[in-house]
Amino acid sequence: MSGLRSFVARRLLLGALQTVAVVLLVFALTEALPGDAAVALAGDQPDPARIEAIREAMDLDRPAHERLADWAAGLLHGDFGTSLASGGRSAGTSVTASARPCCWPRSPSCCSCRSASASACWPRGTRAG
Repeated sequence: MSGLRSFVARRLLLGALQTVAVVLLVFALTEALPGDAAVALAGDQPDPARIEAIREAMDLDRPAHERLADWAAGLLHGDFGTSLASGGRSAGTSVTASARPCCWPRSPSCCSCRSASASACWPRGTRAG
């Protein structure tokens, strides 16, 4: 039984490390995008005061490591942050917030679909490694 425990522990640790790597990669790639999101949101003829206000509102004037820490803490709470493209809440946040009131009636069918797909995929994934 200890062999199974160590296997599961290794898989969970590897999954957590991969998740951290993906989070860091996504943040780094977002930071590496050319241009400035505040200038893009300011319009065709950006006013310097408007650009600065957008930077402050979106916390773009803070160092990248602080924004990363806030973003990662938000991910743990299901908050995907503010969209750099639209300036509003991210799609994932708004979809989950609007779906919460109507999820309960669909929960039994949703859970049965998840169970069926997990039971079908688990053996194949385990064999594949």
